Amino acid sequence: HRITAVRSVVAGQFAGLSDILHDLSLEFAAVEGYDEARAERVIEALSAEGLTVADCSCRTGEISGMTVEIEIVVGKKTALSKTLLLRVVNRACGRYFESPELSFEGDRARVVMCEMPLYDLEIGSAQHVCDNGELCGDCLNYFVNGAGSTVALISDGMGCGGRAAVDANMAVSIMSKLCKAGLSYDCALAVTNSSLMIKSEEESLATMDLMDFNCFTGRVGLMKAGACTTYIKKNGKLMQKEMPSLPLGILNEARFSKEDVVLTKDDWIVMVSDGVMIGSPEWIERLILTWREGSAEQLAAQIVKEAQKRRKNDHDDDITAIAMRVVENG
Repeated sequence: HRITAVRSVVAGQFAGLSDILHDLSLEFAAVEGYDEARAERVIEALSAEGLTVADCSCRTGEISGMTVEIEIVVGKKTALSKTLLLRVVNRACGRYFESPELSFEGDRARVVMCEMPLYDLEIGSAQHVCDNGELCGDCLNYFVNGAGSTVALISDGMGCGGRAAVDANMAVSIMSKLCKAGLSYDCALAVTNSSLMIKSEEESLATMDLMDFNCFTGRVGLMKAGACTTYIKKNGKLMQKEMPSLPLGILNEARFSKEDVVLTKDDWIVMVSDGVMIGSPEWIERLILTWREGSAEQLAAQIVKEAQKRRKNDHDDDITAIAMRVVENG
């Protein structure tokens, strides 16, 4: 039985490799084109500042704005100022960019600058460990994926304590690394699921709750594998996104349940683990709806605090909340 299970997982890994190659082809196809005129203006402007530019490209994507990549020849006395680079490229391209990322190899400096998106997220998070223990069976993470989106993740391992913590942290760690590397969420989920299934002979289950916020368009992609409700406050009205699905570690093929919604300034997204869902959900709905002045960090902390209070007469559990408010850049 074990050999059959391993064969099935290995076959799934090969299918996953095929999906990775497919994702790479889609990423190349998503590049709308290269703006050679702007690249020439950037080279001329930097040369006027005394810098030697070996190469420059201005790449535009479907939903990620413009990305400028510059290769500059540097010597021992060459000093690169991020402020100077930002000012020059903003003026040459006629757009606003985020602070440049610099890397060096030999006598070359690589500069990468991404166009500043319309929106950003104010993010706050809070957790409570079951019975005030040392290891939390929930794991969370959030990051900017380099393609114009902010990504937030929550995974809830089966039960509490060390074993649940290992499963949840493993799921979030693998998923985060694959997403940052540019893989699609479906492909990353398949690899994460396979990893949990072959981790040990004992059953390893973990939920996966993923939110992708496109900072250029305001589109929110909600993806769930066994995760509980996400709350969306849009234009002062609350929506509950339950999206039934199975957690990771059960079947060879894991699938997300998906929904999209478009948000604008001052809309909210609240993700929680199932430790929050005690009794009637009216209290958390009322809390989110009436939240006006406090920060995202304060809202997440208040949700966890209220959930702890309501668990006093019930068994304790790990509790996690991530609160996110849409804000405009600039």
